[in-house]
Parts: sequence; C-alpha cells; structure tokens
Amino acid sequence: MKHTFATGFLCCILATAGCGPQSKNPPTYPVTGKVIFQDAPLADVNVTFQPEKGRQAMGTTDAEGKFTLSTFAQGDGAIPGEHRVAVSPNIVNEPMPGTPEYVAAQKQRPTFPPKFRDAQASGLTATVTQEGENNFTFDLSSP
Repeated sequence: MKHTFATGFLCCILATAGCGPQSKNPPTYPVTGKVIFQDAPLADVNVTFQPEKGRQAMGTTDAEGKFTLSTFAQGDGAIPGEHRVAVSPNIVNEPMPGTPEYVAAQKQRPTFPPKFRDAQASGLTATVTQEGENNFTFDLSSP
C-alpha cells in the first residue's frame, strides 16, 4: 500500500511539472535573404546569424539562393540586434567517404571561399531590426 501511494504521488508531481509558467523566448523578427557567388545564386548552403547574446538563427538556401531564418520555430526569424553571419555547405546526410555517392556529392557541393564558414572570420554582418524589412543579400565574391 505504501508503494502504491508513493508511486501515485510521484506520478502526480511529474504530471504537473510541465503545467507551470513556461519560460518565454525573446522576440524574433522575420529575416529573409539571398546568397550569391560569382553572380549566381548559391543553393543548398546553411546561413547562420550569430548574435552577441542569445540563440543563433539558421536557414538553408533554395535553388534560387534564397533563405528564411528560424530561431525557435520554423520561419520565426532572428532576435533583434547585430549578428555575425556564416555560410557553410549543407552536409546533412553526408554519404560515407570513399563511396560513389560521396564523390558525386562532393562534385555537386557548392564551392566558395572557406572563410565564410566561420562567423568570426567571414566579415559578414547583419542588423536585425524590429521595424522595417530584414532582407539581406550576401555576395561571397566580394573581397
């Protein structure tokens, strides 16, 4: 009987643990943009906005080089403020090295200067604001 009461009491506590006040995420604002390299859209690359404080936002470019950022939910944008920006190849589901699929993937992967993969070294920045349009174009051909 003691075990049944203790088990029931524990279940009650665990069931109500998630019912209290939820922590609120900071506000985000929609962010879209385009990535180009050598006058052509750069498809299938990840764009990451890293703020000085807070959670980073990320999006992946489509065939036209366009992206939409997400921080806490799909397409919610980025937190306001100054961000350093990184652009890196999208290597989700990377094939096993040495396989024909890996070789084919390497040939299809977009090439651009590797410095853009690091937000600290890329030289790319963006300021996300509460008002106005947060639409950015990043040309990776520029010095």
